[in-house]
Amino acid sequence: MPGTPCTERGRAKSQNHPSSEDTDALLNHGGKPTVSWADFIETHKEIITACDFFTVEVLTAAGLVTVYVLFFIKIATRELHIAGITTNPDLSWMAQIAHNITMTDIGFLEGQRHLILDRDPKFSEQFCRIIRDTGTKIVRLPPDLNAYAERFVHSIKEECLSRLVFFGIDGLRRAVREYAAHYHEVH
Repeated sequence: MPGTPCTERGRAKSQNHPSSEDTDALLNHGGKPTVSWADFIETHKEIITACDFFTVEVLTAAGLVTVYVLFFIKIATRELHIAGITTNPDLSWMAQIAHNITMTDIGFLEGQRHLILDRDPKFSEQFCRIIRDTGTKIVRLPPDLNAYAERFVHSIKEECLSRLVFFGIDGLRRAVREYAAHYHEVH
């Protein structure tokens, strides 16, 4: 099926993208493939979350500013969590997000054993360590192959953000919050 994580991973290999060591470790045992990416996702979807960033240009008093939106989405239920919106996703901001989503009993990653993310340097070793310390494994994919996250980015941009001009970050926050509520109603 076009657009599935399995075909996306196959496309990455056919386009000579490096495969992820973390991903290969999950799928292989002793150098022999034990399960396909599609089978892995289907078998473990209840305990897998994907995350990614998307950016939006916002007009502020200081001029046009790039704003980063970090979100997490559970594969099985498509439950969405907007983790943060900022103009500067630096190490301390990312560390705080990692602590927030891994809080015992209330963090979005509670009960999740795998977190799919791309190789964006904003997902620093510190960010990954905080998550791994709670028992969640990090699965890094090549750019644009996090199909579940990419699909959400396409949806929010196509259905909402591309139709609006934002004057200030508060307007963007409101639009993202309202779209997330709508997304939960239909998924």
